[in-house]
Amino acid sequence: MLNELFAQQKYEYASIAFSINTPKLSITDDKGYNVIEFSKDDRKSVWDMAPVFRQIKKMEDEGWELYDTQVSGEAGQNLVFFLRKKRS
Repeated sequence: MLNELFAQQKYEYASIAFSINTPKLSITDDKGYNVIEFSKDDRKSVWDMAPVFRQIKKMEDEGWELYDTQVSGEAGQNLVFFLRKKRS
Protein backbone atom coordinates (compact mmCIF):
# COMPACT_ATOMS: atom_id res chain seq x y z
CA MET A 1 0.00 0.00 0.00
CA LEU A 2 2.76 2.48 0.89
CA ASN A 3 4.63 1.73 -2.33
CA GLU A 4 1.47 2.49 -4.29
CA LEU A 5 1.16 5.90 -2.61
CA PHE A 6 4.77 6.84 -3.39
CA ALA A 7 4.55 5.48 -6.93
CA GLN A 8 1.67 7.86 -7.62
CA GLN A 9 3.67 10.98 -6.80
CA LYS A 10 4.89 12.72 -9.95
CA TYR A 11 7.51 15.46 -9.94
CA GLU A 12 9.00 18.12 -12.15
CA TYR A 13 12.78 18.37 -11.82
CA ALA A 14 15.24 21.25 -12.07
CA SER A 15 18.90 21.91 -11.44
CA ILE A 16 20.96 24.96 -10.57
CA ALA A 17 24.62 24.73 -11.61
CA PHE A 18 27.13 27.10 -10.07
CA SER A 19 30.88 27.47 -10.50
CA ILE A 20 32.69 29.58 -7.94
CA ASN A 21 34.83 31.09 -10.72
CA THR A 22 31.94 32.30 -12.88
CA PRO A 23 29.39 34.97 -11.94
CA LYS A 24 26.37 33.08 -13.28
CA LEU A 25 23.85 30.40 -12.45
CA SER A 26 22.73 27.85 -15.02
CA ILE A 27 19.17 26.67 -14.44
CA THR A 28 17.67 23.71 -16.26
CA ASP A 29 14.14 22.35 -15.98
CA ASP A 30 11.63 20.69 -18.30
CA LYS A 31 10.93 24.08 -19.89
CA GLY A 32 14.54 24.59 -20.97
CA TYR A 33 17.85 26.14 -20.02
CA ASN A 34 18.34 29.60 -18.56
CA VAL A 35 21.42 31.50 -17.43
CA ILE A 36 21.25 34.15 -14.74
CA GLU A 37 24.30 36.37 -14.68
CA PHE A 38 25.13 38.49 -11.68
CA SER A 39 27.72 41.10 -10.95
CA LYS A 40 30.96 40.18 -9.22
CA ASP A 41 29.95 42.94 -6.78
CA ASP A 42 27.08 40.66 -5.67
CA ARG A 43 29.67 38.43 -3.98
CA LYS A 44 32.27 39.29 -1.36
CA SER A 45 34.51 36.38 -2.42
CA VAL A 46 34.45 33.41 -4.78
CA TRP A 47 33.08 31.35 -1.89
CA ASP A 48 30.14 33.72 -1.32
CA MET A 49 27.13 31.68 -2.37
CA ALA A 50 24.45 34.27 -1.60
CA PRO A 51 23.27 34.43 -5.26
CA VAL A 52 22.75 30.65 -5.23
CA PHE A 53 20.82 30.75 -1.98
CA ARG A 54 18.64 33.61 -3.24
CA GLN A 55 17.75 31.55 -6.34
CA ILE A 56 17.01 28.44 -4.28
CA LYS A 57 14.80 30.50 -1.94
CA LYS A 58 12.96 31.98 -4.94
CA MET A 59 12.33 28.52 -6.34
CA GLU A 60 11.25 27.18 -2.93
CA ASP A 61 8.71 30.03 -2.79
CA GLU A 62 7.43 28.71 -6.15
CA GLY A 63 6.92 25.21 -4.69
CA TRP A 64 10.29 23.60 -5.44
CA GLU A 65 12.19 21.61 -2.82
CA LEU A 66 15.93 21.01 -2.72
CA TYR A 67 16.52 17.26 -2.59
CA ASP A 68 20.16 16.65 -3.56
CA THR A 69 23.48 18.32 -4.32
CA GLN A 70 26.59 17.38 -6.25
CA VAL A 71 30.06 18.83 -5.73
CA SER A 72 32.88 18.36 -8.22
CA GLY A 73 36.29 19.77 -9.00
CA GLU A 74 39.51 19.57 -7.07
CA ALA A 75 38.47 22.25 -4.57
CA GLY A 76 34.71 21.71 -4.85
CA GLN A 77 34.38 24.66 -7.16
CA ASN A 78 31.47 23.25 -9.20
CA LEU A 79 28.16 22.72 -7.47
CA VAL A 80 24.84 21.44 -8.74
CA PHE A 81 21.67 21.73 -6.70
CA PHE A 82 18.78 19.43 -7.64
CA LEU A 83 15.22 20.49 -6.98
CA ARG A 84 11.83 18.93 -7.50
CA LYS A 85 8.21 20.04 -7.36
CA LYS A 86 5.08 17.94 -7.23
CA ARG A 87 3.14 18.04 -10.46
CA SER A 88 -0.34 19.43 -10.16
